[in-house]
Amino acid sequence: MLLVTYLGVRTLPRAWRTLNTDFQDYYLTARLAREHYDTSRVYEWIWLQRQKDHFGIDQRIVAMVPTTPFSALVVWPLTSKPALSAKHYWLVINIGLLIVTIVILRALTHLPWRRIALVAALSAPLQVNFLLGQYYILLLFLLTLACWLYIRQQEFLAGVLIGLASGLKIFPILFLVYFIRKKDLKAIVGTIIGGASTVLVSLFVFGWQLNRTYLTQVLPAALHGEGLDPYNLSAASLSSLLHRLFLYEPQLNPHPAINIPWLFAFFHPLIQMAVIAPALLLVRPKEHCPTRERLEWAAVLLAILAISTSPASYLFVLLILPVCLIWDVLERQESQVSVAVLLFLYFAAGIVGGSNDGGAGWSALIKVPRLYVLILLCLFSYRLLRKQGPRGSIKLSLSWIAALGIAMTLNIAFNVRHQRGLLSDSQWRIYTPKDVYKAAQPVVAGDTILFIALMHDGYHSAADRLDAIHFSSPGPDDYLTVASAGKENLVERAGSMSTVMPIDMDKDGIQEAESPAVSADGQWLAFLREDHGRARICCML
Repeated sequence: MLLVTYLGVRTLPRAWRTLNTDFQDYYLTARLAREHYDTSRVYEWIWLQRQKDHFGIDQRIVAMVPTTPFSALVVWPLTSKPALSAKHYWLVINIGLLIVTIVILRALTHLPWRRIALVAALSAPLQVNFLLGQYYILLLFLLTLACWLYIRQQEFLAGVLIGLASGLKIFPILFLVYFIRKKDLKAIVGTIIGGASTVLVSLFVFGWQLNRTYLTQVLPAALHGEGLDPYNLSAASLSSLLHRLFLYEPQLNPHPAINIPWLFAFFHPLIQMAVIAPALLLVRPKEHCPTRERLEWAAVLLAILAISTSPASYLFVLLILPVCLIWDVLERQESQVSVAVLLFLYFAAGIVGGSNDGGAGWSALIKVPRLYVLILLCLFSYRLLRKQGPRGSIKLSLSWIAALGIAMTLNIAFNVRHQRGLLSDSQWRIYTPKDVYKAAQPVVAGDTILFIALMHDGYHSAADRLDAIHFSSPGPDDYLTVASAGKENLVERAGSMSTVMPIDMDKDGIQEAESPAVSADGQWLAFLREDHGRARICCML
């Protein structure tokens, strides 16, 4: 009751009043597509920030990395409204989806209403999901409905829903491996059709270039745990832990436990496989037993969450499904101690997270408690799955063990190749303070280096002089590009429109101009002028 009250009194009012983060990323991308902008540059942080400023969205930072283009289309119908009004509708939709999900869970299990409601109320990530306007309640709904359909032998429709869920977030596609293990052709075909549908829709709306960027740049980085800061232990992921232990980075990780990149390349796939392989090997092919299949779904989903390379706190809204499925089995066994252990681990997974304070060297091992809690939940589900059915009835498949071993070996080989020369340019970097998230577009101006700095309150122009780095004063507008024109330095200031002006802002600027560049002799100024994301080059003396 206390958690429900907190949701109604604290979380939802805060979510209603402000955009916070995340929601406007999808909203802006979908709105750009709806208004027929050229969206090929959506994954460029500065370009998307410029569009945010032009639309007057009251949020300091936007970015689509590392989410899929298709995920933005979820809020497409709401983009005719202002951003905050759209979020209001989105919150109402999420509340409705949560209620429907609880109803499906009641039909999927034999748990009383109050126990399903307790599981939902104990979910701290649920609060974060509402606050930030994330879409994991929708993802929970899709996975829950897919499980319900699968238990009722509607395998094709279950597969279609898994494919659609994979368009929102790539990791549900791992259920395809589960269907292959089950030798369930209908579910396999359904997953392929559902996933292919999201790809076709994404291509139709956003075009080839943006989807190509996601496929060749964003997705590989995300799979390596490098979609955002790969050394951030607050993510409490296996990837961030191994990055901290084995990979040197001069600013983000100057003190690893041991700087041997191939150890990361080896241990990351090895531990991932060690976590998920039991969930797959314990599956019984072609056997339809509702109780066992519920446990199989729970085990596979828990393993997927445990090995995720981008486990933000709101991701663990999805734990509601496997915990209800496991509790249902324990309820029939009248194992109250096991129920207490399950609920404790579940609640802990939602609140402990990780800590990015300290964590140098081997001390990083104690900074990721949520990772260990998730692994314990996996082991808990494997133990239950192993006990289901007659003793000795589970037979290991040598062909599957070999296939998983080959997949792991290939993953190790790709990781080794990826790590080769990855930080070879670190000696040429310009030092930036820790509160600068991104430094870009360096320009030499005499004895000063000008650049653009992304900080917690937006984008600033910065000047790296011999004594210190100086930043532009905070304000409502962003400073997105810089250029040096002899004795005069120029900056693009983005608000309702972009204006190129001197950095000291003592003179009038050029309106509807962006990305300034100056000729080597300082005589010509070139800049871009955009119309619906399509730019043309303009020049002036």
